[in-house]
Amino acid sequence: STADVFRWLAGNSTKSLDIMAQYWELVAQPDDPRSGDFGYSKEDMQRFGAQEGLDVYKAIENAADRNVRVRFLQHSGVYPDYTKEPSNLASGRPHVKNVTLLLGDWWGSGIIHAKVWMSDRQHM
Repeated sequence: STADVFRWLAGNSTKSLDIMAQYWELVAQPDDPRSGDFGYSKEDMQRFGAQEGLDVYKAIENAADRNVRVRFLQHSGVYPDYTKEPSNLASGRPHVKNVTLLLGDWWGSGIIHAKVWMSDRQHM
């Protein structure tokens, strides 16, 4: 699965992990009324595969904890908090960089459609 590949890339990174994404929503928030997950039960979230996203998040977190240089690039996101996850991962970790592109300021609109992960500048 895609989650398996993302976990492998994060888990096998030894020097660097570069991730470009439109937005982030790896950690389910079914109790937050602002979230698209709101109102779903734990059983629903399990059926939807929410654990896969959490496992990917934890794999990135583990890479950061191993002092892998991690760089995030994303679109400004959508309400309520699609840039919160990379911001949290970067907080307190000088080797983790988090950049949000405000494409609307450049072109009036636009998003990053591509999702790119690169591990140690060799695995993509």
